[in-house]
Amino acid sequence: MLDVYDLNQKFGVHTIEVTLQHWEYKGLLRVKIGGNCKGFSVINEIVDTIFNAYPDIESNCNFMIIEDSGDAWFEVKLKNKNNEILLVDGNFDYLEELIVKVEIIDFIPENA
Repeated sequence: MLDVYDLNQKFGVHTIEVTLQHWEYKGLLRVKIGGNCKGFSVINEIVDTIFNAYPDIESNCNFMIIEDSGDAWFEVKLKNKNNEILLVDGNFDYLEELIVKVEIIDFIPENA
């Protein structure tokens, strides 16, 4: 959670954290979004944002986008509390189904 979110500071870079979950298996993605936007407009199209930002995405789940002959899909390795791994892959509609949380965790104003 942000300590301060100044709505008067329009231009800058947001860091968005996305939590993926399937059963008890979880993973995190972090993506940076720059520009002149605030609040919900930053996270509204998060799947498209993830696709467009790739490969400049931090993850703890080996997030990958695989493209072949014009088709694209994702792959992640989610972990449970026992560090057991669940390999999940699919199209981007399926990625939307895995998203259980999207949060703005940082904002750096352009003049900072």
